[in-house]
Amino acid sequence: MSWSAKSWADHAWLSLTEEQLPPAVPPGLPSDLLVRRPDIRSAEQSLIAAGARIDVARKAYLPRISLSGFFGFESTSLSNLFKSPQSIWAFVPEVTQPIFTGGRLKSNVRFTQAQRDLFWWTTIAQFKMPFAKSLTP
Repeated sequence: MSWSAKSWADHAWLSLTEEQLPPAVPPGLPSDLLVRRPDIRSAEQSLIAAGARIDVARKAYLPRISLSGFFGFESTSLSNLFKSPQSIWAFVPEVTQPIFTGGRLKSNVRFTQAQRDLFWWTTIAQFKMPFAKSLTP
């Protein structure tokens, strides 16, 4: 009977010498297989997202540019609605720059960096935990 076919209750009474070891990793297996693990891929994508959030916080320092436009027709009667003198239009460019924010922008950047660092270290600790548990008696 293989290891995967036995239940936990079957292994609860076995001593360490009677336990079956999981199959050995064959030599020559590429380490790129680690990158395919779903938990590692998820952690990688979460770190990429955290980096993007830092970029968003940094871009708050830059000016914001917005362009608005309007085109339409106006008339007092329906028969004159589409004649050229009755058309109206507007174009409104707008530029805004944060001048004084009381340190809010800098603290947002630092906060998002701290969130990324916290996620990084907790992820590393989660990956190291099984190895640390296996080494303790």
